[in-house]
Amino acid sequence: MESTLTGTAALVTGASGGIGAATARRLAEHGASLALVARRRDRLEALATEIDKAGGTALAVEADITDRTHAEAAVQQTVERFGRLDTLVNNAGLMLLGPIVGADTEDWDRMIAINIQGLLYTTRAALGVNGFTESLRQEVTQRHVRVGVVEPGGVATELGSHNKPEVRNQMIDPFYQQTEVLAPQDIADGVAYMVTRPRHTTIGELWIMPTDQL
Repeated sequence: MESTLTGTAALVTGASGGIGAATARRLAEHGASLALVARRRDRLEALATEIDKAGGTALAVEADITDRTHAEAAVQQTVERFGRLDTLVNNAGLMLLGPIVGADTEDWDRMIAINIQGLLYTTRAALGVNGFTESLRQEVTQRHVRVGVVEPGGVATELGSHNKPEVRNQMIDPFYQQTEVLAPQDIADGVAYMVTRPRHTTIGELWIMPTDQL
């Protein structure tokens, strides 16, 4: 295995499939210990076993990050297991498409809960547990906290499957039929590139999309 991230720990949300699982595998290849966070424990445990068998280290953490206590507990479990948390990948998300007129507002609530609140809860918890370590490190060096955004285009994941059948038929299926979409590994490579840069380098924004996507 590569050793760029050896000795570090990473937490990936939405790690039960798609981009999250691919990113976890890629970071593990670079030597990071992984906390795999999602709601589907069976998938998490299967991925953790896969990473362990490949020579890595992984912890399956079943959690619903839309619940603040779950998000905080996931971060705490990571720190208790690995003694640190260096990389947080806020990957969990939901994409429910459709017209605004007549939209089911419960769909909006679900998207806000996971795409915004879940991200905020996890990030806040991660920064909190790192506070003590950072305060110690600042005694001997400057603070290096990097924040970056990965913006994927069309990717072959389960994201579109959460939509209503009529939305899939009218909007999602035609897109996938007409576009040579990316694989989750393509996005995972981008995440790995960002987090393996030298500490003095920050990739603030990375837009990865299919060449033929309009």
